[in-house]
Amino acid sequence: MAALLPPQGHGAVQHQPWFAGAPLTRIIACGTALLYALFETNHVHPDLSLDYDRLIADGELYRLFTCNLTFATVGELVMGMILLVPLMRRYERELGTAKFGTMLVFTNAGATFLELCLAALFPPPGDGGGGRHSGPYPTIGAMLYLFHVYAPRLHPKFFGLAGLHFGRRLSIPANRLVI
Repeated sequence: MAALLPPQGHGAVQHQPWFAGAPLTRIIACGTALLYALFETNHVHPDLSLDYDRLIADGELYRLFTCNLTFATVGELVMGMILLVPLMRRYERELGTAKFGTMLVFTNAGATFLELCLAALFPPPGDGGGGRHSGPYPTIGAMLYLFHVYAPRLHPKFFGLAGLHFGRRLSIPANRLVI
């Protein structure tokens, strides 16, 4: 009922809590940071990354699930969270938690499958050190795709040349269209 009341005061802006309406984003953000601290203190990053050779030869199937849990370095963690959390929060609020969670599961599963296919087709050169850096990079890619497709452009007409406006898409003004 309090959400339906008008803001109190003279032009005061009410701010929502950071993760209001985005519980899955809170779980993922906190889980990624806590798992990084846990993995870093126990030095288990190489044991949990997606290594195609160890996956196939030793049957370490847990690597399929642990490779996207957290980043490998502090720099990746900080920059990844700066990029990931605001976008995830926005799109979880827009899609709803159930649809957003389903999208993340399919995105991570599809990306891991494609990565395994590429690792089988193109083995890494050298001594077979086929491990990749761990991290929720498929999730970052999915969020950037959603941002690119659905976020409105600040400058839809970046520049024009001979009546054609270049920006997000090539657009021809209707009064200049000759058929």
